[in-house]
Amino acid sequence: EPFFAEPDYVRKFAGKRKDLAPNEAIKALTTKIESEDEKVREPLRKVIGDINKRRIRLTKEEMGYLLGCYDAGIYCVDEAIGQIYDALRSEAGDFIFILTADHGQAFMEHSFFGHGMTLFNELVKVPLIMDLNGKRAAEIRENTGLVDIFPTIMDSIGHPPSPGLDGWPAGKGGPDRPIISEAPPGICMIKG
Repeated sequence: EPFFAEPDYVRKFAGKRKDLAPNEAIKALTTKIESEDEKVREPLRKVIGDINKRRIRLTKEEMGYLLGCYDAGIYCVDEAIGQIYDALRSEAGDFIFILTADHGQAFMEHSFFGHGMTLFNELVKVPLIMDLNGKRAAEIRENTGLVDIFPTIMDSIGHPPSPGLDGWPAGKGGPDRPIISEAPPGICMIKG
């Protein structure tokens, strides 16, 4: 948050929804914030809180527009990361490229908007993409956690992880190994 992207990208993902008359909530959720001052984010946080407390109710069209803005932002970031990745592949001798996220975003799938309040899949299932110098390709289907990134890197470059290290190399933790997620005061364990 906010879900800001250049208008051309928003039109690409929001479609006809771009013609919605913007209300104050939509403006707060889609206006670019250029200041590092936390007070500037207070109206945005208030709107998110009011949505979750049902003081503000967004229509399906408004929620679709916000999702389009979110997708447009992801697309912009994806393009920038693609440029970095292409430069890395063409310029670097050896490299490790890792792309992940610390959380997802809820768009009322389970009656919540934003992040940090629930532990549903839309928040805890995030991408983990690694390219270890183009030497190995694999799709890991078992659950992994962010704690597994370092052991996976170590394993991939031929160094066994140190004893007592949290996490397992991806694909080597066992199918029933639990993954812990938290959004205080909640905590969940994902198995299998």
